[in-house]
Amino acid sequence: MGFGLPLRGPVEPEVSTAPTLTYRATNGDEVQVDEQAPTAARERAIARGLLLHALSLIDAADRPH
Repeated sequence: MGFGLPLRGPVEPEVSTAPTLTYRATNGDEVQVDEQAPTAARERAIARGLLLHALSLIDAADRPH
């Protein structure tokens, strides 16, 4: 008996299957850096460093051995 209340559990979070680049800030906030930049200068600097490192790994993978 639901007493007029829905008998559903918590709603599952919506999950995207599209590719995205997500940066998790030091405070736990997540920013999709392919859509916007982190707001704090320190977080932008960290995100920039991580993105540059990722690009160098991708570039190295494309070079012939």
